[in-house]
Amino acid sequence: MASSKLEIGRVLLAAHAHHAKGQSDGQLLAQFLKSRDEAAFATLVRRHGPMVLGVCSRILGNAADVDDAFQATFLVVVRKARSLASRNVLGDWLHGVARRTALNARRVAARRRTKEKAMARTEAAGEVGRDDWLPLLDDELSRLPEKYRLPIVLCDLEGHTRSEAASRLGWPEGTVAGRLARGRTLLARHLARRGVAMSASALAVGAFQNAAPACVPVSLASSTIRAAVLIAAGQAAVAGVVPAQVAALVEGVLKTMLLSKLKVATTVLFLTAVLSAGGAIAYQTQAGQPAAARQTTTTPSAKERLQFPTQRELPGDTKSAPAPADEPDRIKPGQRLTIRVTGTLPDAPIDAIFLVEASGKVALGVDYGRVDLKGLTLEEAETLIQQHLKSYLKNPTVLVARYVPLTDEDLQRRIQQLEKDVRQLRTAVDVLRGKRRE
Repeated sequence: MASSKLEIGRVLLAAHAHHAKGQSDGQLLAQFLKSRDEAAFATLVRRHGPMVLGVCSRILGNAADVDDAFQATFLVVVRKARSLASRNVLGDWLHGVARRTALNARRVAARRRTKEKAMARTEAAGEVGRDDWLPLLDDELSRLPEKYRLPIVLCDLEGHTRSEAASRLGWPEGTVAGRLARGRTLLARHLARRGVAMSASALAVGAFQNAAPACVPVSLASSTIRAAVLIAAGQAAVAGVVPAQVAALVEGVLKTMLLSKLKVATTVLFLTAVLSAGGAIAYQTQAGQPAAARQTTTTPSAKERLQFPTQRELPGDTKSAPAPADEPDRIKPGQRLTIRVTGTLPDAPIDAIFLVEASGKVALGVDYGRVDLKGLTLEEAETLIQQHLKSYLKNPTVLVARYVPLTDEDLQRRIQQLEKDVRQLRTAVDVLRGKRRE
């Protein structure tokens, strides 16, 4: 025990020396990757740990869940280290990962409480006094443009002066001050839309003043650093130092990141396809396509343009077949639905995976309330959601699809197919451009 404490003390002293050198986050991460330098990673935990712990604490009510989410956040850093080493500042990225990890942990805890109803009542009673608006702080902060979010994370969440933030970001101090003020104003405005009335100055003095603890407990920091070193060396599975719940959180966040990349790739594919189609139509028109042929071309409806594939609709995917026509697949509690809506408020999009609660209701967000979908077909759910949203929006268009969990192999296969399709579309665009020049 004494030797363990001495080892922790040695690492923390070395971390203090690293911090004093003023190395960037990217330099520390590169050093950790190169030589498994514990002190370099400990410096990252020292710099950003209080902010990460603050995010997790605001979203999660249980101390054990907070510790798990904290550790998982920094282990995601290890898994993504090679792609992050070029960044000078990690605070903004870490804030996003911490929020995502804590939200995943909250969903896991909610499922656990559902199974243990007696415990759920006890925990709910103990959380009455919590500030329910605090998670909104991180939610709305994550929606701000990066140029406003970065100075808020550095100055308000991590406690740096504007001069220190300017040095880390490579911006003039006046730019930091202006963007910090503008970011606070935007954040206050967005919170006001969600029922939290607070001025920009009050945000800086009140909400952020106690947003993060002064320091991370030594035991939590040391266990996180030890796990990070073993994962970087490929020994964590053998050593068994990462609790199962933490490992599950790490994998869940990494899969979410992969899904986000897949979504971006799908958007690129869609835009490329639109450009290709536009090029083809333009070329055919210039080449003298008959007017009658052009008139037979129908314009897809808004709903048809919104259509996106579920897992079972992908080519070559035969894992699940649609339900028979005489037995419609009805929505049940515990299921997950992919809901996409156009025409939403700019700051409150609806395009995500939603859980059907035990009551059969789906929470569409603070701005849109809840809607009861229990026992409905997907088509009926679309109609009901559209009617519900007309109380908030002018002309919403709704698409509801069954969410099917994906394996890593499914995701990789989809990405490979999308990359192949993008290459083919680019080739087609190049051919069309060549024909135009001719």
